[in-house]
Amino acid sequence: MPLEDAQAIDVVRKTGDGKIVLVITDAGSVSDPIERTACLVQKLKSYINSVVSGDLKRDFPEHTSKDYIIEVVCSRRPTPEMASISQVMPRKDPANKVPVRFVEFPEGAWGPAKPGAVGEQAGPRPGESGGSEELDTLSMAALEKGVALAENYLADGQKGFYFAVMGWDGSRTEPIFFRENTLTRAIVKEVEQYVRDLTPSFTVCVLVSVGNLRVYKRDKRDAIILVLHRRGRDKGSVYAKPIRRTGLSQNYKAVGRLELVGTKPGLFPG
Repeated sequence: MPLEDAQAIDVVRKTGDGKIVLVITDAGSVSDPIERTACLVQKLKSYINSVVSGDLKRDFPEHTSKDYIIEVVCSRRPTPEMASISQVMPRKDPANKVPVRFVEFPEGAWGPAKPGAVGEQAGPRPGESGGSEELDTLSMAALEKGVALAENYLADGQKGFYFAVMGWDGSRTEPIFFRENTLTRAIVKEVEQYVRDLTPSFTVCVLVSVGNLRVYKRDKRDAIILVLHRRGRDKGSVYAKPIRRTGLSQNYKAVGRLELVGTKPGLFPG
């Protein structure tokens, strides 16, 4: 989600030790440093309000603010004003403070490391303990494109779709459609083999469909399912964005946030 979308919670994931990580994606869409800092502050306010009394409090009633971490994923080095933010809390409520850490994606995007640089003590790096999921600019762009296209189908009352969003060269994405009246295992197998056979210039693939969340949710909500595959990775990351019927019609719309919900074998093993 864009940094300037203050109300959206971009990604939620759980670490191996039970912490809930709320991710803010700063993919570079806001270039002015003053505006960029202001957008981050507004988004942090929205996040902490959700933790204390909003959707997150409803979804995770057994968790307190001590169970959360806010991770700001940046494609460019944070401004000094951004870097000075180490925690966020509701006004005059220090008991509900949540730590904030800045993470560099992709690695090396901020330039050569310097002693005492921002993020040096920011927590686990990709691949280290803590369950971090690296979301580079290209992966985020492919996920966002997948959600947007799926929402178009849902707005027309269509749920029988399965397609791929391919990504390459920084943030370029292109959808490849595989529309069928019914989605079968044979269709899935055919699509996955087609993707494997594509030119190696594609480094990211997001396979998109609609499925049910009963695997990890007890309320059996439907969701847009997005499986992110990256070359050189032996596991794909499964994301979900819940959907809800609009009124009495057969049309649906996406609601809530994009969540990391699991893994599956990768399409592009190393």
